[in-house]
Amino acid sequence: MDVVYLLGTIALYGLLFTLICTFIAGILLFIFFRWNRTFFPELTLMLITAFSSPLKVFTKLLRIDQKVIDGLLVRLLNKVFFIKFARTAYNERALFLPQCLRNQECPAKLGANGIECIKCSRDCSVKEAKAEAEKLGYRVFIVPGGGFVKRLIMRHKPKGIIGVACLPEVMLGMELINKSKLPGQGVVLLRSGCLNTQVNLAELKTVLATKE
Repeated sequence: MDVVYLLGTIALYGLLFTLICTFIAGILLFIFFRWNRTFFPELTLMLITAFSSPLKVFTKLLRIDQKVIDGLLVRLLNKVFFIKFARTAYNERALFLPQCLRNQECPAKLGANGIECIKCSRDCSVKEAKAEAEKLGYRVFIVPGGGFVKRLIMRHKPKGIIGVACLPEVMLGMELINKSKLPGQGVVLLRSGCLNTQVNLAELKTVLATKE
């Protein structure tokens, strides 16, 4: 009976602890959403990451779109890593662009470092973003998927990265850099898909130029 009572007590306290932490994470996330401020960014990120499952249930009950939460998490991760990213030199950074940003008639082929842009005369967001980044000193990679990004990071070992992708891919990428403690910034596509995607080039240029 004592063992059952002890297990029940542990379970009850565990549930209360989870509910309290989820509530705190929700409050911190709301503050960030409402006023774009967070007093404890790393604590907020830790709580949201650790209690993401109950938090999703909580936000679902409040009828908050999960995309809104994911978007907030990207912004929060950007904020957490901003100072460390800003301290890296331009020539020690890498920019990862998705292949779906290419012109539909792009003649470039896949190589060891991703799609090898030949700077053709076609209208192309990749060409413009690549030119802007390389002017600053970035290494630029046009990648077909997240697995390619991991291999390139291991091969070239950048000290800071910028990833451009759809929201789910940016979330995966930000989780990767969070685990590896590699400072980075995520830029979400304006329009997702397999073709004809769009990025806010003005926003991307601002992130590229980030410097302490």
